[in-house]
Order: sequence, then structure tokens, then C-alpha cells
Amino acid sequence: MRSYRVRSTCGFLLLLFNFFLSMNGIVHGATEEESQQVYRVEISRDTVVSSVPGEQSGNCGKNKRLKVKSLQEMVLFDIDYRAVQGRLISSALLHVRSASPVKAPLARISVSSLASPWVEGNSSRYKPETGSSCFRQARYQQQEWAYPGSDLMDVVLGRGNTLWRFADCTMPDAQGWQTCAVDPAVVAARVSGLSYGFCMYDDLGTTWSIVSGKFAEDILPNRFFYSRESLIGKPFLEIRVGDRDTVAPQSVENVDVVTNGLPAGEAVVSWKTPSDYGGGRTLGFHVEYERGDGTRAAFPRYLVPMASQTGETVRMRIRDLSFEGGETITLSITAVDSVGNRSAPFIKNITLASDPSRAELEESDITPFSSSTDLPVVHGLKVSVVDVLDKIDPVTGKMIPVQQHGYKGGNHLYSAEKRLVRLQSARNEFVAFQLNLNGDSPRVRVSMAKYIDPHKANNFDPFRG
Repeated sequence: MRSYRVRSTCGFLLLLFNFFLSMNGIVHGATEEESQQVYRVEISRDTVVSSVPGEQSGNCGKNKRLKVKSLQEMVLFDIDYRAVQGRLISSALLHVRSASPVKAPLARISVSSLASPWVEGNSSRYKPETGSSCFRQARYQQQEWAYPGSDLMDVVLGRGNTLWRFADCTMPDAQGWQTCAVDPAVVAARVSGLSYGFCMYDDLGTTWSIVSGKFAEDILPNRFFYSRESLIGKPFLEIRVGDRDTVAPQSVENVDVVTNGLPAGEAVVSWKTPSDYGGGRTLGFHVEYERGDGTRAAFPRYLVPMASQTGETVRMRIRDLSFEGGETITLSITAVDSVGNRSAPFIKNITLASDPSRAELEESDITPFSSSTDLPVVHGLKVSVVDVLDKIDPVTGKMIPVQQHGYKGGNHLYSAEKRLVRLQSARNEFVAFQLNLNGDSPRVRVSMAKYIDPHKANNFDPFRG
């Protein structure tokens, strides 16, 4: 086997991390030979898709070179995983032969699972081909990647319930070969039937350097490597496996269903991740439904959550399907472990949201603070807080547009009297405010005090002179 020089500390740590994963994946009692087997797994299909206008409808399924280029061009590939099926995957290395080893070799890449079926295609230079995958559609003019109007980025790199990790690649050797660590869970998702392949993304993009005091920038270089159609450097995965796992995960025990406030025909279903005792872990789920007329189908993979830690809750939003308001369906949830073993299904009838107009929102008791012209003074500076969208003339201090008298000392965010800034947001939402200091001072230092829950104490003072 080739030896490779690691490009950076980050790459070394990732490879070392994979080594420890390999050691931890050995089941006590397994033979050394079986626990440490390494397989060369061939790439079975590959293509390039592009988000660049004019190229979004085409593919490069028959090119002899593949290319990644930051957010513009990405590679889709798949593997023949039969040799490692049923075995615990402890580490994986992607081997590629660079077709631009001097100018722009691979540097840092993300490899993601893929939540939609796709077609390699027979085109080159982004020629559109009906039925083949492109950036816009999983099957051009036939099938969306996910919901109507979606594109590739809705089913990779964390979107659409996908897994991903990034790693630094080794520098090219004398023949141009490079390696990059791939998260074992991303590979396991494909082997266990929870993914339809892989998406490869160039994390580095634009690079710059300073040589002899001169700044040079290489904007979004083309990073080429040879495809499976090439005769001089087909890419492949080197997968290290441990013991066999024949033990199915435990079954899902119960689900909670929420429909209040949702559009007709939708629901949010949640359940806890069950345990697995076969040496791996519960990795994901297959979820199916049956309608009253006997129609049965699987939910699209982009709607189905991957597993969390054992005992932690996962949530699935039922949407984008043609269910009727108030319709009752039979839900079937099967847990899947990291080699593809399946639990017994959990089955339950659930009723979807009917009339969204019935949703009731709680009345808010939050009202703006009283206006005040009595502003706190710190080191001769009057302190006020306003909304991030408010404007204040830096010369005259007047508000644009004009606000009511005392607005700077009492508004929907700020109480000068209580020295309180009150921010409200939904989950994962960003909130902000402007701090306005008016006056002359030789020295200003602004720091934020530790957050205090206003329901427990009302003495949150953000102003420290």
C-alpha cells in the first residue's frame, strides 16, 4: 500500500481520530485479521454538477476528469460497497489522482451523504440530458431533488437530514495521488441504505499568498482529479472494517404527534432514538405510511431524520406530500443501525392537521418600556439602546425617522430606568441592538455582563464603565 505524507496538523489529527475509531470499533473476542481488514472499494458512478447560470441543467457523467470548485461545482459519486456490507466501518480514506497537482490540488474537502436518488448521466461539458442529474434536478425535467423548486444543496451537507464532515487532504505524491479522510458514519449511511451516495465539496475555494512582499490571489481555482472513466487514475475508497454486526437495534417505542398551527395535511412526529447492542449504533430510520385506500409508500429520505444519541429525541416534519387535511395514515418507523440491520417496525395511526385556521397563538404580555429622557451616564457618556434598524444622525443625534420624545430611553428593547435590554427571538434566530453613546470621554470600554434570566432576576445591567 502506498504511504502518504500528511499535509497539515488538521489532516493528521483527523487521520489519527479515524485510527482511534478503528481501535474502538474492535469487538472483544474478534480475531486480529477480521478486526483489521482493509478493502479497496471502487467508485461505481461519478459526475460533476454546477450551480453556475448556464450550467445548472447539465452534467459531466462521462468526463475523464472531475472538478470541485467551492460553491460552484461539486462531485457526486457512489461506491460498490458489497465487500464491506455487514461489517463495522471504523475508518475510510478517499484516494484520488489529481489532474492539477501543481496549480490546484485538492486541499480541504467535505464529503456528505446524499438524501435523494440520482443518475450519473452520459453528457460532458454540462450538456442537459433528460432524466440525468444536474444541479437543478435529481432527474432533469422529471424529478426534483426534494420539494418543488429545490436544488442539490437541499439534500446534502446537513440539509435534508444528511451527514457530513470535512478534512484536509494530503499533498500529491510523485504520481499525483492524494488521500482525504471520510467520516465512517457518512460511509455507513450509504452501506446501510440511509443515503444514495456521496457529495464532494471544495471547502477551500479562493486562496492567497504573499511571496517576497507581493500579495497574490487565486480566485476559485479549478481543482481537477481523474474520474472512474479515466484509465490512469480511477478514484477509490480505502475502507477499514471491524467485526460483523448481526444484531438489530431496538424498536422505537412511542411517537408524539403535533398538528396545532400546521397547514392542512401536515404534522410533526417525534420519537426517541432506541439502543443498539451489536457493536455499532442506531444510525437512522426508514419511515413508511399507508393511506386509507391501501396505498403504501416510503417517506422521501430528505424528510426522515438521522438518529441522535440513544434516548434523545428526533423529529420529522410530514410535509410536501398530497395528504388531505384531517387524513389518518398508518405510520411505520423502523430503526436502522450502522451496518443496515433493521428493528421490528413501530406502527401507529396518526391524524394529520386539518384546518390551520384553528391554530391558537398565546397572547403576548410583552409591551414596550415607558419612554424616558433620563439616560444612564457612564464616564460622561449618555447611554441609550435602539433597534438595529434605527438610524441616528452622528452629528445632531436626531433619529431617522423622527421618533417620539424619550424613545432612546424607553422602547421595545430598552428601559433606561431599569437598565435592562430585552431581546426576543425564535429558536436559531439572530437578534441584535445598537448601543448609542452620546458625549465626550477620553476612554470608553464596553463589556457585557453575564446573562441573567429576567424571570428570576431583574438586575441585568449591560453597562460597565
